[in-house]
Amino acid sequence: MPRKRLHKIHFESELFSVRPLEESDLNNIRKIDSDLFEILNSKENTRFIPDKYLSNISQAQSITFTFVSGYMNGNYYSLIIFDKRFNKAIGVITIINSEFADKSYGFPLGYWLVDYYLNKKYWGHGLMAAILSQTILNLKRQGLIRIGAICDVNNASSIKTLSRANFKRCAKIDYKQDFYIWNYNEMNVLSRFATRVTLFINRIRTTIKNRN
Repeated sequence: MPRKRLHKIHFESELFSVRPLEESDLNNIRKIDSDLFEILNSKENTRFIPDKYLSNISQAQSITFTFVSGYMNGNYYSLIIFDKRFNKAIGVITIINSEFADKSYGFPLGYWLVDYYLNKKYWGHGLMAAILSQTILNLKRQGLIRIGAICDVNNASSIKTLSRANFKRCAKIDYKQDFYIWNYNEMNVLSRFATRVTLFINRIRTTIKNRN
């Protein structure tokens, strides 16, 4: 069966737009790099996503390149959140193909995953929850219903965002990360149980591997 590919997702409000990089952005790519660096060079912004921390602008330039390559190979689809008033990139939401997600994380769940971050200057207004909800609506229109997210157990703000977007905790991945499922109460009971069992088995395997 051929890999599922997403149609372009683009939506906006009076103040914000959410879309992938476009050809018209090439003339403004250095500013976008700088905007993303502002976010990911912040220890506060990356407290719960330390692997995304950037120490120099060239790393931000590499990120915008991966946005394009991800779309081309269908592994993941990164949407940039723009503040239209200032033509400023203020965050990113990435949709990860289920096959790529299973391979990357090492356990077969079959869920498309969403990952996101937002400039700390825009925290506290429910913006990411609204954007995440609209993104999920677009995915549903494209026939996707198995959608998940991974969240640090101590990241209260992100947990709140997921809850507002109709995600619910399903199972523990490890001692510091939980797995959340969108539209949890509507999911098949056996499907939810299978997800818990898969993650439980993975935790056991990880524990044994670490002991050895």
